[in-house]
Amino acid sequence: MWVKFTTVQITPDPLFYIHTHSLPRFLDKKLVRCDISIHKAVIGEEISVKLFDEQGREIVEGTLSYNGSDSIFLTNDAAYIQAKTNLTTTSACIELDLFVEECGEE
Repeated sequence: MWVKFTTVQITPDPLFYIHTHSLPRFLDKKLVRCDISIHKAVIGEEISVKLFDEQGREIVEGTLSYNGSDSIFLTNDAAYIQAKTNLTTTSACIELDLFVEECGEE
């Protein structure tokens, strides 16, 4: 069973084109699912998303366009996320729903 433990919204800054947000630390030996979706976008707008570990190494990269969504699984070394938009003005934002997997009782 998946249980949501936090939702994070990231709005890229069009003046700097990139926004970095630290992720919460995950519990040991827990699988974490990250559902990523783009909101308030206009047709043709894209936001690229990159996840990094604490050493700055890229773990995963993806691009979301107009009302797109994706789901990825994170490991314990996922430390921060960067969101970058292709437009100079935007009201779009990225929403991250983070879930942990909990084993049901028998």
